[in-house]
Amino acid sequence: MKNAAKLFRALGDETRLRLLHLLSREELTARELEEVTNLGQSRVSAQLATLREAVPLAERRCGRRVHLRVDANDPGAAAILELVEPMIADSEACRADRRNLDALLRARRGDDDAALGLGRGYLPGRSWEGFARALLTLVRPGRLLDVGVGDGELTLLLAASAASVVAVDPDPAARERLRRKAEKRGVTRLEIADGDLSSLPVADASCDLVLLSQVLHCAEDVERALDECARALAPQGRLLILDLKRHAEAWVRERLDHRHLGFEERELRRALAARGLAELDVRPVSRDERPPHFVTLLATGIRETRA
Repeated sequence: MKNAAKLFRALGDETRLRLLHLLSREELTARELEEVTNLGQSRVSAQLATLREAVPLAERRCGRRVHLRVDANDPGAAAILELVEPMIADSEACRADRRNLDALLRARRGDDDAALGLGRGYLPGRSWEGFARALLTLVRPGRLLDVGVGDGELTLLLAASAASVVAVDPDPAARERLRRKAEKRGVTRLEIADGDLSSLPVADASCDLVLLSQVLHCAEDVERALDECARALAPQGRLLILDLKRHAEAWVRERLDHRHLGFEERELRRALAARGLAELDVRPVSRDERPPHFVTLLATGIRETRA
């Protein structure tokens, strides 16, 4: 009796029915559910918590992301869907959600380059102004290591002129998306590898450039991450970091999986100097036009000698 009451309470809310409808069709993260439904993070999180108490949801973890889907192997879940789906599938809200879901899935597959570009959603510090200024510091092509590929656009831009590029990302979906884009554009000087900042899958002193574009703030251990980058640099190799200047927007921790609220200029300069890097340059290069006006820092240094 109690389980039945809990189930009917869970199903007695339009938002929870929309989430159930989506999760019966595709494996999605909470952030993706926010994007598809155009609902706020707090509302989606609260309604998901209630839904999970009554409906069996399968979980798959990828790093800090949790992917959810209605458990197709659970007889109870199948019975719930059989009861509910005919009543909600043709509603205006569910039809709109399915259209948004289709767009998200196209973006996942890399079929919609525009959706995956800098205009897709809003990520603090992601601007071509910052990228372009960073690229101006690249004196020569060489062996490049790009950590955290994002939508892959910068990686592919670098691969067009570099001797070779190793692109590292822990997310299999991001790696597959980059692979598809590289094949589509005929990019061949590119190796795509599983890994993260805590343990880079490259040999010591093997890279002429190590690029961290908006990923250092996601590192579990910043000190270890910078040690790994310094280890990978060849003599005269350059470390280039694009990341957010220190800010007070704590919401990025939960919504965007940021572990750190940006960095101070002197903090990055001190960290690079401690790893034997010289010719240091740490400065702001862009400021987002929309509030809260995130500022992007560019930090570079050259490995003159091995530590």
